[in-house]
Formats: sequence, structure tokens, C-alpha cells
Amino acid sequence: MISRTFAITLVRHGETLSNRENIMQGQLDTELSDLGYEQARLVAAKLQDDTFTNMYSSDLRRASETARAIASANRVSSCELKLDKRLRERCFGFLEGKPFREFQRVVSERNVSPSEFTPEGGETVAQVTQRARSFFNDLCKLMVDPSGAKRKTCTGTNGQTSPGNSPCCVTKSSDSEGQAVTSSSEVMKDSRQVKNGDRISQSGIPSDGQGSSSGRSSSTTALQISIPESDGAGVATDNGTGSVGCSVRPEASEDPQSGVANVSSDESLQADGDLVLEDGHVLIASHGLLLRELKSIILQRFKGQLHGNNALEAKRISPNTGVSRFVLTACTEGPNKLHVNCVEVCVINDTSHLTGVGANLVSHAKFQGAL
Repeated sequence: MISRTFAITLVRHGETLSNRENIMQGQLDTELSDLGYEQARLVAAKLQDDTFTNMYSSDLRRASETARAIASANRVSSCELKLDKRLRERCFGFLEGKPFREFQRVVSERNVSPSEFTPEGGETVAQVTQRARSFFNDLCKLMVDPSGAKRKTCTGTNGQTSPGNSPCCVTKSSDSEGQAVTSSSEVMKDSRQVKNGDRISQSGIPSDGQGSSSGRSSSTTALQISIPESDGAGVATDNGTGSVGCSVRPEASEDPQSGVANVSSDESLQADGDLVLEDGHVLIASHGLLLRELKSIILQRFKGQLHGNNALEAKRISPNTGVSRFVLTACTEGPNKLHVNCVEVCVINDTSHLTGVGANLVSHAKFQGAL
């Protein structure tokens, strides 16, 4: 049996002008605003002493620019930043580039709830969840057996096998705007310099073929992950006194009737040096809705309960450059089964780096929708 303990830190991209103006971005490749670059600089300073063993980002510029800022400022990490299209925002189809009020108008005219509405040419929320789950499953396999993940081969668009390329990243296809999408196997070229040998690639994580940037599934047989498949966040919504920055661990005591660990939520988030991360720390920079679904997937594996603001924030889309952190364990159970648990919730949607600088830089980034 192989067992690993590792942390995952989630960061939403900095603000864009479309965020500020309530324009539906979806998978449009927008850039950071001046405020967004400042937010990225501040979150990078917050994370500069965190030792990351793996860094991943959506290939869309607003996320990858935020991730580059973090990689450039980091003083202790030496890993490369990899881009993965599964980490893109939800595609909003014909509504991309249009004001959010247009989304509201169409939803009202069709008499459907916003959560159930899928724009023509766009993705369902379930498809976004599928992409997030595909990435998460592949990441857990990689953390447990890095050499095994590197040995994986997958079938490319020409029917040939090639090691280490994710099938979700196609070769020279087109996005919804008709622009070329770069192959996952190409190293991204950019004028901005990144520390640690400018190690940035679009290889992502070797995939088992279960998810893609368009939400399509594959029949590829993969390692079984023994984790629940429901979409619930697995959190309590009581009026406890926990804060967004509290660190929550399942304690040894357990409720004999419910079988759920009793959890204390009065512990403040400590410096990263206090975290025992034996086997890795993963940075993931992505988008509002994708990260909300990824948080939900992680919290399904948390055996305790969250209280107060942590419980509320777990269900919300993060503000720009909000930080969430979780500690997980993953262990093999036989040759084809991997068991994954979340053992600690360190922080959810933390924006303290934006409010402790003499000005409230979260003020223009409060919109909670996936724009």
C-alpha cells in the first residue's frame, strides 16, 4: 500500500475589466486589469514562502498570468508551471462577451432557474464538474505515484499514442472565437519572464481520458477512486463562530450515532511552516465556477463539518485571488483502487492579502458570479 499526504492551494485569477463591468467571459481569453495585476502581486507575496511541488493553471490568460505572478515571486519552489485546459472556466456559449443582465433576461424569458439554464453552445454545470473531477482524479494518482503517471500513454488526435499528453488538449483546434488553440505538448512562449528557468508548459497532468475541456467523457478504463460522486459540498450551514481563516481537522473523537468526527473550528490558520506536508503541495490557479466545483469535490472527502463563514464560503464562488487550502491523504487499496480523504480545511476564499495593505482591493471584485 502506498500512502501520501499533500496540500492543495486554490487561487482564483485576478480581476479583469470584464469582471468589473459584469461581462460574461466564460472561456474568452481576457487579460487582467490594472487592479487584477495588483491583486496577483499581493497574492504572490502572500504565497512567496510556500514550497510548491506542483503548479497548475488554466491556459486562459487571466488565470495563467496570476499563476505566473505567483511562480515569479516564489522564493522556495523549483517546479514548473503547467497549463491544463480542464481548468478553464465554464463555457457560456452565445452569451460570452455579453453583459450579465443579458443572461438574466434570457433566463427570465425561458422561465428556468439560473442553475439549470445552459446557453446554446455552452456547457452544463455537470460538464464543468466532470472536468474538475477528471483533473482532481488524475492529480491524486500523480501525487501517489509520480513515476506511474509519467509512464502513462494516451491516444492523440491522429490515433497514435504519445507519453504524457493529456487528450483533453487537442492539437491546433479552434476555440469558440475561431482562434487557434495551442497543443498541450508545446511549451508556451511569452514575453514575461518566470523564475526557475522559465519552466512553463502546457502538458498539464497525464489524463486517464475521463474528462475534457468540452466536458465530453471517454470510455477509457481508469484506476478506481473510492470517493463519493454526489455534488453536495458536505458542509454544515449552522450559525457557528468559525471564520473564513480557521483551520479545521477531524479530531479523534466521533459521534457514535452519526459516525461523523466531532470537529473544532476555533483554530486559526497558522504559518505554512506549521503544516506537515510530507509528500507535496499543489498550487492550482483557475476560475470562479471551476474552483467552486473543485472545492465541492474536495469537501465531499472531508469527514468533519464546517461552521460559520467556512460553511458559507465553501458554497460560494471565490472573489478574485481568493485563496483556499486543503490537506489530503491518498492511499492505494489494491492494484486498481485509490482512497482519497480531505483531512484538514485550512482556509476558504481568504482575501486578507487584499485588505491589509491600507486599502480594500477586494472592493471591485465582490461579484460572486462566474463571469
